[in-house]
Amino acid sequence: MFMKKNPGVIVPGFLCFIDEGRMFEKKSIFLILITFFTVTSFCAEHSENYLQDLPTEILATIAGKLQHADWLTMRLVKKDLACRFFPWHFQIVAGKKVKLDNVSSLNEWQYALYNEIIQAFCLSRNIGFGNIALDLSANFSCTCHHNLLENILHFCAEHEIPLNALELSDNRIQDLNVRWHTLKSIRRLDLSYNKISDGLLDVICHEMTQLETLLLDDVHITHLPESIELLKNLHILDCQHNDIKQLPKSFANLQALKILRLSCNPNLSEQAFDMIGNECSKLEDLELPSVGYISASIKNLTKLQKLRLGYKYEWDPDGFSPGIVTTEMLDVIGNSLPQLKKLEIVGNPIFPESMANLKNVKSLHVHYAGQLSREVLASIALRLPHLERLNFSCISQLAYPFPPECKQMKRLKKLVLSRSLLPNVVRSEHIDWICQVFSQLEELNLQSSKIRSLPKSIRHLTSLHTLNLWGCKMLPRRLYPVCRKLPHLQHLNIRNCELQNIPQEIGNLSNLKTLRLGYNPLSYATILRIKQQLPKTALYR
Repeated sequence: MFMKKNPGVIVPGFLCFIDEGRMFEKKSIFLILITFFTVTSFCAEHSENYLQDLPTEILATIAGKLQHADWLTMRLVKKDLACRFFPWHFQIVAGKKVKLDNVSSLNEWQYALYNEIIQAFCLSRNIGFGNIALDLSANFSCTCHHNLLENILHFCAEHEIPLNALELSDNRIQDLNVRWHTLKSIRRLDLSYNKISDGLLDVICHEMTQLETLLLDDVHITHLPESIELLKNLHILDCQHNDIKQLPKSFANLQALKILRLSCNPNLSEQAFDMIGNECSKLEDLELPSVGYISASIKNLTKLQKLRLGYKYEWDPDGFSPGIVTTEMLDVIGNSLPQLKKLEIVGNPIFPESMANLKNVKSLHVHYAGQLSREVLASIALRLPHLERLNFSCISQLAYPFPPECKQMKRLKKLVLSRSLLPNVVRSEHIDWICQVFSQLEELNLQSSKIRSLPKSIRHLTSLHTLNLWGCKMLPRRLYPVCRKLPHLQHLNIRNCELQNIPQEIGNLSNLKTLRLGYNPLSYATILRIKQQLPKTALYR
């Protein structure tokens, strides 16, 4: 991010106009900078006075840079600026995600600007404009602005705007007076983080039968309507963080459903578990709350590839809780789902012998692992020696030395030991053992692990291409082992490590593709030096 007030960080992956446009006094300097750096995102906020005076060639350069942008955020408050910039804007966002931000801050006379924005979607069809993902999330927190939201949606319907996805999350929506049946092109609808009424959900099920993805995360519902069966094409249904107890009988008619997320519904009944196992035979990805049991009918899910029991943020805030995924529950899984490829659980149960049946499982995530004893680690290594990805998060105690059974995991490529709950949980001797035994590792994630130092044996990781040290504030403020021992590294994350300096040896990382170093008190001169030493590396905050 280019900033005048805080010149300590330059991020070539994000171009942002801020501070009322008072960033650079000379436009020629600005033109050089935006020509030099790679732009993947764009945001213009409170900058209309500055942008309005920019020459046409600079606006054209911005547009050219944004051709490869993943998403765009437009925060424009002056109509004349929009008229100057939009001819390029609408060409570069064709087929991309468009976020109209800060809508509710406009007053009545400025509403026309956003009508013109949407109308321009229609006028751009001659350049192949289509498949628009319109993001209006977190715009209408005040219910008095919901009429504007309704007007925008009516406009889209009236002019047959080719919307492929519509995001309305976090807008305090309870009900909307919208002709949903006219929005025929929408395949993905996100209503998460609202408090929607039963009537609104029922209307959507009746009038938007073409939906393929419906996201209802934390919308304060206690049940799904019987009309859910009308969504014959529904592939993804996300109902996390609600209080659903029962599933309607018509739920069995969702024969196209492939991904179902019901985690954090703590009162989900056994009837719901049985219905999922008996009726949702095409499921490939399933997330369920950890409520102490799992139905034996899960064996009918012969196409299931990914299973999560519990949610990674389900824990006791008053003290660490290992969750309630039990050894008995894992025994049911081991005997029922031999085709499973990815398993996520909350807690640290002993893995029973039946887990050895899961020969296709390549990835295991253990969230809020708590006290990882030698017995737990040995049971995982014995039952699942073919693992390629192993993730432990929120560890309060990590056994050392590791049990010898861990040496059987010869295929392990990615290891995550993140978010230690206490200092000195992941120690240098742990990493030393890992480096010597798992020399085949390609990714090592120690995010927020509170590790104090990196051992010299890190040089044994000759295949390592990704190292994540984000938030490791207890590391010494030098990175010599990384810079000297890992010249083959491609991705390095050292965000929020309280680093005051980066050694000259950073230049040894000639293969580095991305370097994330935000939230460190680094000087402007240090950032420029790194860019000169690593000209092919993308720097990110």
